[in-house]
Amino acid sequence: MSNNTYAVVIIGLYTVVLGWLLLSVLHNFRTWLNILLFFVICGWGIAVYQPTVHVESDTFAKIIAPLNNTLSMFFPSRGSYEEGHIIKTSSYQLLHLCAYFYFALLMFSIFGRRLINSSKRFLVLPRNKNIFWGDSCGGKLLAQSILNTKLWQQAVFILPHNLKDDADKGKMLFEKIDSMGGIVLYRNFDKIERSPKRCYHFFGRRHFFLTEDQDFNMKMADRLLDSLKSKILKKNVNIYVRTESESFYSYIENKLKENSKDYEKIECHIFNQSDLTARLFVEENPMLDSPKVEIDHEKLFVKSDFDVLFLGFGWQGQELLKKCICDSQFVGSNFRATIVDNHYEKCYGDYSVLYDECITLYNLQFITETIGSLVFYKWLDTQICNFSRIIIALGSDSANIDTAEKIAKILHKNGTLDTKKIIFARAQQLDAYSNNFTTFGNLTKIYTEDIIINEKKDIIAKHLNFKWADQEKYSKVEKAWFHDGSNLLWNHDSSRAAAMGISNVLHLFGMKYIKEDSIKDAVITKEEFFETINPHIDILAENEHKRWNAYHFTKGIRLWRMDAIDYETLKKSQMKANQIKKFNRHAALIGFDKLPELDKIINAAREKWNIENPEKRKKFENFQQIDRDFILEIPESLRQAKYVIIRKNE
Repeated sequence: MSNNTYAVVIIGLYTVVLGWLLLSVLHNFRTWLNILLFFVICGWGIAVYQPTVHVESDTFAKIIAPLNNTLSMFFPSRGSYEEGHIIKTSSYQLLHLCAYFYFALLMFSIFGRRLINSSKRFLVLPRNKNIFWGDSCGGKLLAQSILNTKLWQQAVFILPHNLKDDADKGKMLFEKIDSMGGIVLYRNFDKIERSPKRCYHFFGRRHFFLTEDQDFNMKMADRLLDSLKSKILKKNVNIYVRTESESFYSYIENKLKENSKDYEKIECHIFNQSDLTARLFVEENPMLDSPKVEIDHEKLFVKSDFDVLFLGFGWQGQELLKKCICDSQFVGSNFRATIVDNHYEKCYGDYSVLYDECITLYNLQFITETIGSLVFYKWLDTQICNFSRIIIALGSDSANIDTAEKIAKILHKNGTLDTKKIIFARAQQLDAYSNNFTTFGNLTKIYTEDIIINEKKDIIAKHLNFKWADQEKYSKVEKAWFHDGSNLLWNHDSSRAAAMGISNVLHLFGMKYIKEDSIKDAVITKEEFFETINPHIDILAENEHKRWNAYHFTKGIRLWRMDAIDYETLKKSQMKANQIKKFNRHAALIGFDKLPELDKIINAAREKWNIENPEKRKKFENFQQIDRDFILEIPESLRQAKYVIIRKNE
């Protein structure tokens, strides 16, 4: 083989490799970069092609001649140069090499996008791979958030193989993912290999199952766990599953416990989008900010009742109802709610049976009229002024926005002009250009790295959970969060509800908490906090107990009446005041002032137990003190989570 042939082969391979590397690192050959490189090379060429001797010609020709020579570089027709016409031959050679590679990169970017996109996976380390199974709006939003904040992180989308041949949807989806810098791979999900040793896409630090198809999310996450079971993992693998199935959480929890050694480095994050939306709603729009709410700052009484209208009672409506009830528990006030959903009796009839105590205690009324009908709007016209809030969570953004606008007009008709703090409509993707109501639940606020991966909303909850966990067995907050307790889902949700209640405690004193790196001055110390709250500790503890009761009732837990408690039953529940595991009952779901009476019953039984079982002694109970301890724990739990307390006007 001649030297010329060798040179052609080498430079060809060099071009392919360099072009692939550059385009992979740059994600895609963007238009602005294309134009910039073109003009840089043109300017460089004009400088290099300046004649070495004075040429008699007009000024225009002196500029055009070097430009013509420069433009000819971009086509493979340029012959050898004459030594006498170029001052710096090294610059000339380098210029032509750059122009050559520019042309090659341009061809790559036009004709090889799919090849370049899929081959980028070989440049990403497993610990930097974020693997998204299936297509979802939330997945793309989260991937964009990751790519915008982490330089070396990569988002890999594994899509159904039939999308590859879809001329419309498949091409549009590829273009969207590729333009954000993500990697697209196509697989037959029904034939995905179960052995991770031969299947590269199992090697990733994080796996996300975020599609609208919850069955797909659960099935594929379960299959991934089976595939990882036999693999020795050096780093933790995090699996994120979007589902509203509580039974799936229990299934995964039992699976991890039964094979604890095999899954020691696997952490499952199972989340409910409706729950996240409701938590975000209450955080941004606390019930204490409702119109006409009056607070007696001396006695800390909330003198106004909360009367809320909910339109829609699907998953989202139910989560909103739970969070609003828990966020409205204050001494001196009551909560009432009217829920309108024409599918209630056909689809949600079990609610009246399973949550009967919740319905009675929190004054829930259900109306089965069709939202938008004449009967509905006539009824609303007569009742609308009674509601402090109207929360709309129907099937679609457009329906929510349209309904909110109509209800605002009815409020205006009845003399209420400031409707923005009264009407709230869920809008996940659409923008609402209106000053008549407030939107909530935008997916761009939920599917972010902070919320899903860093679990920002769970930081305080994890530290509260750790306080009550077995710290001798689990020395770290994360270990306790993922492995401690017989019912992780219950522990997590209970800790989250407690963490959400902190804002209301601070709100009553004109305080709030923020990240400690956000402010340096005007921080309220632990001593100052205690000095402020100590005169009111019992009413704060009573508020906390009301919130704790509300959390249990909204989860379907019912009252275990004290007259039904006996020693033998307490022995079966390990001397605890609850029968949640078997009968969904708890004896402490009573008023704060009645807790000492329960203490006497429980402690009398424990005293007898301690005599019979001296080696397994039980401590005496003080339920009121538990509520006080929670209030006193607030500064430390915030400090552990790196938050500080400040005045609201700071």
